Amino acid sequence: APLIVTTEIGPRLFFTSNVLLVFAAAMLFAKMKNFISKSSLGFMQMVLLIAAVCLYIHYGKIYYDIGCCKAKREAAISQAIAEEADYISLPQFPHEEYLWIPYPSNEKRMIFFKQFYGIAEDVTIEFEK
Repeated sequence: APLIVTTEIGPRLFFTSNVLLVFAAAMLFAKMKNFISKSSLGFMQMVLLIAAVCLYIHYGKIYYDIGCCKAKREAAISQAIAEEADYISLPQFPHEEYLWIPYPSNEKRMIFFKQFYGIAEDVTIEFEK
């Protein structure tokens, strides 16, 4: 119930819809057991099942794109570390609205970013636009 009454708006509200989709899918899959045995799945339940599957595919694509970009970033960082480069250009995440912090927003966060990935302090990092 608290997730349904959240006051947050915009794309970050995806968490609420995912939780509700899990509950709806659990109920529908319980009905699917009856459908397989008796073919008693109603029209509205079938529509909800199709909608849930479509939304899962939509969110799956978003997180697949983010994961691919993360892999590219990590490959670029590891290559720059191996070559001891003084400049790293990293791709910007797609669907930034689904991430809390898509890139370091200030100098303090950049220091943490470099420490996390083991990048030397004198390396310049640029995020592509």
